[in-house]
Amino acid sequence: MLKKWWSLIVMGIMMFVLAACGSTATTNQSSKPSNYPTKPIVFVAPSGAGGGISSLLNIYKNV
Repeated sequence: MLKKWWSLIVMGIMMFVLAACGSTATTNQSSKPSNYPTKPIVFVAPSGAGGGISSLLNIYKNV
């Protein structure tokens, strides 16, 4: 029973720390200009054209 409560407490602390890290990251990003990045991003598929990775990168490219 004690082991269960201990794991719940540790998980709660971890969730609190991760939430705090996420909130600081979003406040720092607001200072970046809205047109960031200024150069195009190049995706390189490590396999041949038409494969699963290539198709997935094409989906990301269109977003």
